[in-house]
Amino acid sequence: MKYLIILLLLPLVGCVSTSTKTNEKSEFYVKNINAESIEESGGLFSASCPKNKTDLKDKDWNTMLEMANDCVKDRSWSTLNLVADKLSIMAPLSPWGPYYLSLYEEQRSNFDKAHWLIDLALKKTPNFGMLYYQKARIHWSQGNKVEAISLTQKSLELDNRIKSAHFFLANIYLSESEYSKALSHYDYLNKKGISNKNVVLGMAESLYRLNKMKQAQPFLKKSLSVKKNNFDLMLMYAESLEATEDTVKEALNMYKDLYKMSQSNTKYSHKKEHFKMKIDQFDKKIAQLEAAKRDVSSTDNKGGQQ
Repeated sequence: MKYLIILLLLPLVGCVSTSTKTNEKSEFYVKNINAESIEESGGLFSASCPKNKTDLKDKDWNTMLEMANDCVKDRSWSTLNLVADKLSIMAPLSPWGPYYLSLYEEQRSNFDKAHWLIDLALKKTPNFGMLYYQKARIHWSQGNKVEAISLTQKSLELDNRIKSAHFFLANIYLSESEYSKALSHYDYLNKKGISNKNVVLGMAESLYRLNKMKQAQPFLKKSLSVKKNNFDLMLMYAESLEATEDTVKEALNMYKDLYKMSQSNTKYSHKKEHFKMKIDQFDKKIAQLEAAKRDVSSTDNKGGQQ
């Protein structure tokens, strides 16, 4: 199977009918092509981004596609323009020439031309999901949030495997406090084995905000290895540890660390009394749990001696 990179340019932070008929000759050019993000692309391409025009001589469209992919991965935009131009001439029924030219124009902030080019690609293969995702990203770059979300949703209706589109929507929904929606997309990525640190952070916060504390614990713990001594994450993790009795000692230790932080940093000093109260609360709770264990052990021993 060939793989096609989707350039992942994400900000920090309804359904449409798809009954348009695709030209069968154009459909040939998108069969068995899957969308991948640059972060996952690794060494998928046998053809490298060309160094000069002579490297393009006597190449078939498959090789040209791999070259274009590698140029995107290397962010060699001027060379991408050269490859995409030749790809448009070589395979005029293919969407790939205008698709890559759209990427090139997007990088130059020529958004009108980028739209025109991706629309040209969509005329050739209107049911190919990743083309809608490219159009969505152009809209996002222009500040057209509603259009960007709608087109990204459509891209996933057509091809639910576009991981970059899942990530794009997950980040938007998280920023808008739509935690259930955000979680559905982060969870998809997590189950696909995406190790991106932002997926871990997104899973952690979404689960925490949805009060799914036990499920949030491992993601919050992993998040703290990414963002060490982050006050907000430490507090979220401490609160999640309160949800289960077997983690009360760890919760106590977290509150002790937070208390020290509130003593040394005036930014968090307003929380100092709260953390002191939590430490006293967990000291008592641990003492009660240990006393209960001793009582059970004593009862068991007496029962064994009879």
